[in-house]
Amino acid sequence: MYEKETEKKRMILLVLLLLLISLIAAYVFFYRTPQTLVNSDKADSSFIKKMTDDELLKYMQKEADKNYVRLTLNTQMEWQAGQKVGKVHIQNPPANEHAMRVKTYLVKTGELIYHSGIIRPKHYVLEGQLKKTLTSGNYKTRSRIEFLDSNQKVVGKSTIAGQLLVKP
Repeated sequence: MYEKETEKKRMILLVLLLLLISLIAAYVFFYRTPQTLVNSDKADSSFIKKMTDDELLKYMQKEADKNYVRLTLNTQMEWQAGQKVGKVHIQNPPANEHAMRVKTYLVKTGELIYHSGIIRPKHYVLEGQLKKTLTSGNYKTRSRIEFLDSNQKVVGKSTIAGQLLVKP
């Protein structure tokens, strides 16, 4: 009987010891102080301290918007058969920081059929001129959009699928 009580006490002591170790491990894992991260970027950020919360939010949004581009491009271009001028509807919204240009190719042949030239922010193109005369029908197209910096170097690209309808 004495042995059973001793073994029972040992088991209770072992369980308590494991519980104590578990509690200490949980405390260390969940409540330890976080490591301080060091920013090696030497950029001057002292101006942020002088901003109100609203000014800081506007500044942060403006910085984020620099990395996004927007455009309006009608993927259903239309021309009359035998005519070189048709409807394209391309817009570079005022929110964009970069100019852009659009080149449209026929999917079947890879042939360039339209080139917008440079479209600056706040500008749009409603009509364009085909590089090739096409017969009436529907043509699958691929428009490649290039975003340009102030030196007209490409800083981004995108491709959009579309159609060209040449009406009889």
